Parts: sequence; structure tokens; C-alpha cells
Amino acid sequence: MNGINAFEKAVSKVLKAGRNLGIFVRGPRSEEGSVVVTGNREDFPEKLWDLAQALSEIPDDSYEAHHVMPEAMAKSIIAWIEAQGLPTQEPKAIADWFMTGKAPDINRRGLMKIIGEQEQRTRELGQVAPRKPTMRPARPAISVRN
Repeated sequence: MNGINAFEKAVSKVLKAGRNLGIFVRGPRSEEGSVVVTGNREDFPEKLWDLAQALSEIPDDSYEAHHVMPEAMAKSIIAWIEAQGLPTQEPKAIADWFMTGKAPDINRRGLMKIIGEQEQRTRELGQVAPRKPTMRPARPAISVRN
């Protein structure tokens, strides 16, 4: 799987196939009849195959490539900043916000202002904006705007 867009498309395909199964929870796990399967029962095996096929298109290493690698990237940048003799407390707080959702412990107002501005700038990109921090593919992407 090459690049974040391919990964997101594959995950989207899994979600679509899973939702297409027509399985709904209507009670606690321990209760009989707590899961309902809607639709034509004869179509279920085909829909289940679609889900299995979509799952097979996501490589086993996709979690590492698309979730662990951005963390490694952030830590590498922070290590470089530190090697330059610069303070790293605020860059670490920004990385923590994006990687874990933990609000900055230091200069919260200032850092959240910077984070908010950058998130807004990214959202203004529209549909091309990533919903979360992403790692770029190894190959440069070509972008054409009509």
C-alpha cells in the first residue's frame, strides 16, 4: 500500500463493506437477540466475502506505517532540534497534542493558538486537507489543481 490516500481508501472500503452487512446492536452483548442482521439473508455470504476481501487489501504493517511512523517523525524532528541546542519543551507539547490529544502543560494559550491556526489553515485546503497528521508517502506526490 503506497501512501496515506491508499490507506484511507482501503479503510473506507472496509467500513463500507462492514456497514453493508446490515448488522446492528440492539441490546447488551449477554442478551439473546442483541445483534440484528437486516436485509436478505441470501446476500449475507456475498457481503461477508466483500468485507473479507476489503480487509485483505490492508497489509499487516499498515498500523505501523500510518500511525507509528508519524510519531517517529515527530520524535526525530525534536531530537534534531535538541541536537541544535534549542529548547524542545514546546515542540514536544505540540507533538503530544497531535499524537495523543494531551493539551500542552506549558504555554498552553500560546501553543493552542498556534495549533488552532495551523489546523484552520489545513481545513481551508478543503477536501485535500488531511483529517489528522499524516506521513507523506516515500515518493513525492504530484498535485494538479483544475
